[in-house]
Amino acid sequence: DNLLLFLKSEMKPQYIYAGSFITDNGVIDNPQSKWYNRDLYDHDTYPDYASGPGYFLGSKVMDYILAKRESLVLYRVEDAAVGIWTQDMTQLDRVNLAAVVYTSVCQDGSEIIYV
Repeated sequence: DNLLLFLKSEMKPQYIYAGSFITDNGVIDNPQSKWYNRDLYDHDTYPDYASGPGYFLGSKVMDYILAKRESLVLYRVEDAAVGIWTQDMTQLDRVNLAAVVYTSVCQDGSEIIYV
């Protein structure tokens, strides 16, 4: 219900890119890291992007990505990829949503993340 109320309150929900945005995040240089992307994205930092635990993309944003799908680089860092792919979209409505993340460890040692 809250999500629907939020989207209805937006002026142009079809152009929304909403989530907890990360700014000035450096591109990982270590080839041993699972987030290594320097070979695919040769910049010091990524454009602003919504963090991976959850973000919303409006229908026009999805159409934009879909229309460019043949020429898009498939980056290893999926959430940063969305920021890269949409950085030139002029009508994009970026909405930064505050998020609080909690982590907990189960008895078996596995980690749970609550957002």
